[in-house]
Amino acid sequence: MTLRLKTTQILHGASSLSDVLDSKIGVAVDFLTTYDPASIAPSASISQVFSVTGATLNDFTHHSFSQNLVGLVMTSYVNQAGQVTVVLFNPTGSTINLAGGTLKLRLTRSA
Repeated sequence: MTLRLKTTQILHGASSLSDVLDSKIGVAVDFLTTYDPASIAPSASISQVFSVTGATLNDFTHHSFSQNLVGLVMTSYVNQAGQVTVVLFNPTGSTINLAGGTLKLRLTRSA
């Protein structure tokens, strides 16, 4: 079973995010931010780096966006300690310009 904590639950507690992620197996921490991606040409991609305190290269990332991706492919990964990169790839034949929305990231650390 995975324990899920919101960032606010950790930041208001006695432990830091890093301490919680380091000390637990199967802990997931959720982050959210506003995101307004640029237009993406056919067969092109864009990437955006987000600061996520406590993220490490061994963490799993999961993501969601509050807008319809209209055929775009979204991926995410920890690119270095404290940073998560989100990539949007456009495999369609048309330029896509998504409306801004809420990006949610979940980091999970396992044994």
